[in-house]
Amino acid sequence: MSAGGIGNHFNAANAAVADGGSKRSYPKTHVNYWKARLEHRTYTRDWKTFEVAEWSVRIHLKGIRKSFDPDTANKAAAAVKARDIYLSLLAKGWSTTINELAPQTAQPAETSSDSSTIGEFLAEVERTAYVKPKTLRQYAHLLHNVQRSPYG
Repeated sequence: MSAGGIGNHFNAANAAVADGGSKRSYPKTHVNYWKARLEHRTYTRDWKTFEVAEWSVRIHLKGIRKSFDPDTANKAAAAVKARDIYLSLLAKGWSTTINELAPQTAQPAETSSDSSTIGEFLAEVERTAYVKPKTLRQYAHLLHNVQRSPYG
Protein backbone atom coordinates (compact mmCIF):
# COMPACT_ATOMS: atom_id res chain seq x y z
CA MET A 1 0.00 0.00 0.00
CA SER A 2 1.36 3.42 -0.86
CA ALA A 3 1.82 6.25 1.61
CA GLY A 4 -0.80 8.22 -0.30
CA GLY A 5 -3.31 5.41 0.20
CA ILE A 6 -2.64 5.35 3.94
CA GLY A 7 -3.05 9.11 4.15
CA ASN A 8 -6.35 9.02 2.27
CA HIS A 9 -7.63 6.21 4.48
CA PHE A 10 -6.66 8.15 7.61
CA ASN A 11 -8.40 11.33 6.42
CA ALA A 12 -11.55 9.48 5.43
CA ALA A 13 -11.79 7.64 8.73
CA ASN A 14 -10.90 10.45 11.13
CA ALA A 15 -11.91 13.75 9.58
CA ALA A 16 -15.10 15.52 10.56
CA VAL A 17 -16.54 16.66 7.24
CA ALA A 18 -19.12 19.42 7.13
CA ASP A 19 -21.90 19.68 4.57
CA GLY A 20 -19.71 21.87 2.36
CA GLY A 21 -17.11 19.10 2.09
CA SER A 22 -14.39 20.87 4.09
CA LYS A 23 -12.73 19.44 7.20
CA ARG A 24 -14.18 20.93 10.38
CA SER A 25 -13.55 20.25 14.05
CA TYR A 26 -15.77 21.32 16.90
CA PRO A 27 -14.94 22.20 20.50
CA LYS A 28 -16.05 19.79 23.22
CA THR A 29 -18.74 22.26 24.24
CA HIS A 30 -20.46 21.87 20.84
CA VAL A 31 -23.16 19.23 20.28
CA ASN A 32 -21.61 18.11 16.97
CA TYR A 33 -18.40 17.12 18.78
CA TRP A 34 -20.38 14.63 20.87
CA LYS A 35 -22.57 13.51 17.97
CA ALA A 36 -19.44 12.16 16.27
CA ARG A 37 -18.50 10.22 19.43
CA LEU A 38 -21.77 8.44 20.07
CA GLU A 39 -21.76 4.68 19.64
CA HIS A 40 -24.05 1.71 20.01
CA ARG A 41 -22.88 -0.81 22.60
CA THR A 42 -22.92 -4.46 21.62
CA TYR A 43 -23.26 -7.70 23.51
CA THR A 44 -23.01 -11.37 22.60
CA ARG A 45 -25.57 -14.05 23.39
CA ASP A 46 -25.51 -17.59 22.02
CA TRP A 47 -22.54 -16.71 19.81
CA LYS A 48 -24.48 -13.90 18.12
CA THR A 49 -23.63 -10.22 18.46
CA PHE A 50 -26.47 -7.80 19.18
CA GLU A 51 -26.42 -4.01 19.09
CA VAL A 52 -28.20 -1.94 21.75
CA ALA A 53 -30.66 0.57 20.24
CA GLU A 54 -29.78 3.39 22.65
CA TRP A 55 -26.68 5.49 22.17
CA SER A 56 -23.68 5.44 24.48
CA VAL A 57 -20.73 7.81 24.88
CA ARG A 58 -17.34 7.43 26.56
CA ILE A 59 -15.94 10.50 28.28
CA HIS A 60 -12.33 10.77 29.39
CA LEU A 61 -11.46 13.66 31.69
CA LYS A 62 -8.70 14.15 34.28
CA GLY A 63 -7.42 10.59 33.91
CA ILE A 64 -10.84 8.97 34.36
CA ARG A 65 -12.76 7.29 31.54
CA LYS A 66 -16.40 6.33 31.95
CA SER A 67 -19.21 5.28 29.65
CA PHE A 68 -22.58 7.02 29.90
CA ASP A 69 -25.94 6.00 28.50
CA PRO A 70 -28.07 9.01 27.53
CA ASP A 71 -31.09 6.63 27.47
CA THR A 72 -32.32 7.62 24.04
CA ALA A 73 -32.24 6.19 20.52
CA ASN A 74 -32.36 9.73 19.08
CA LYS A 75 -28.81 10.72 18.08
CA ALA A 76 -29.35 14.48 18.37
CA ALA A 77 -30.87 14.17 21.85
CA ALA A 78 -28.09 11.80 22.93
CA ALA A 79 -25.46 14.30 21.73
CA VAL A 80 -27.09 17.08 23.76
CA LYS A 81 -27.12 14.88 26.87
CA ALA A 82 -23.48 13.85 26.30
CA ARG A 83 -22.45 17.49 26.01
CA ASP A 84 -24.40 18.34 29.17
CA ILE A 85 -22.68 15.52 31.06
CA TYR A 86 -19.29 16.80 29.91
CA LEU A 87 -20.12 20.37 30.99
CA SER A 88 -21.29 19.07 34.36
CA LEU A 89 -18.01 17.17 34.77
CA LEU A 90 -16.08 20.37 34.06
CA ALA A 91 -18.13 22.48 36.45
CA LYS A 92 -18.82 20.04 39.30
CA GLY A 93 -16.32 17.18 38.98
CA TRP A 94 -16.73 13.44 38.67
CA SER A 95 -18.27 12.53 42.02
CA THR A 96 -20.98 15.19 41.99
CA THR A 97 -21.91 14.48 38.36
CA ILE A 98 -22.07 10.72 38.93
CA ASN A 99 -24.26 11.24 42.01
CA GLU A 100 -26.61 13.51 40.04
CA LEU A 101 -26.90 10.96 37.22
CA ALA A 102 -27.45 8.00 39.54
CA PRO A 103 -31.06 6.84 39.70
CA GLN A 104 -32.94 8.24 42.65
CA THR A 105 -34.51 5.57 44.81
CA ALA A 106 -37.87 6.28 46.36
CA GLN A 107 -38.82 5.29 49.88
CA PRO A 108 -40.90 2.08 49.98
CA ALA A 109 -44.59 2.59 50.55
CA GLU A 110 -46.11 1.41 53.78
CA THR A 111 -48.46 -1.52 53.33
CA SER A 112 -51.54 -1.90 55.46
CA SER A 113 -51.55 -5.70 55.44
CA ASP A 114 -48.95 -8.42 55.77
CA SER A 115 -49.65 -9.85 52.33
CA SER A 116 -49.86 -8.03 49.04
CA THR A 117 -50.80 -9.10 45.55
CA ILE A 118 -48.42 -9.44 42.63
CA GLY A 119 -50.08 -6.38 41.09
CA GLU A 120 -49.35 -4.30 44.21
CA PHE A 121 -45.79 -5.60 44.26
CA LEU A 122 -45.25 -4.70 40.60
CA ALA A 123 -46.76 -1.24 41.12
CA GLU A 124 -44.29 -0.64 43.96
CA VAL A 125 -41.38 -1.90 41.83
CA GLU A 126 -42.43 0.42 39.01
CA ARG A 127 -42.59 3.35 41.42
CA THR A 128 -39.27 2.76 43.19
CA ALA A 129 -36.94 0.87 40.83
CA TYR A 130 -34.77 2.24 38.06
CA VAL A 131 -35.84 -0.20 35.33
CA LYS A 132 -36.68 0.42 31.72
CA PRO A 133 -40.42 -0.04 31.02
CA LYS A 134 -39.79 -2.86 28.53
CA THR A 135 -37.67 -4.76 31.07
CA LEU A 136 -40.32 -4.33 33.74
CA ARG A 137 -43.03 -5.66 31.39
CA GLN A 138 -40.89 -8.72 30.63
CA TYR A 139 -40.21 -9.38 34.32
CA ALA A 140 -43.89 -8.93 35.18
CA HIS A 141 -44.86 -11.44 32.49
CA LEU A 142 -42.32 -13.97 33.81
CA LEU A 143 -43.46 -13.44 37.40
CA HIS A 144 -47.09 -14.04 36.41
CA ASN A 145 -46.00 -17.24 34.60
CA VAL A 146 -44.26 -18.48 37.75
CA GLN A 147 -47.34 -17.65 39.84
CA ARG A 148 -49.62 -19.55 37.43
CA SER A 149 -47.42 -22.63 37.16
CA PRO A 150 -48.28 -25.64 39.32
CA TYR A 151 -44.74 -25.60 40.75
CA GLY A 152 -44.66 -21.87 41.65
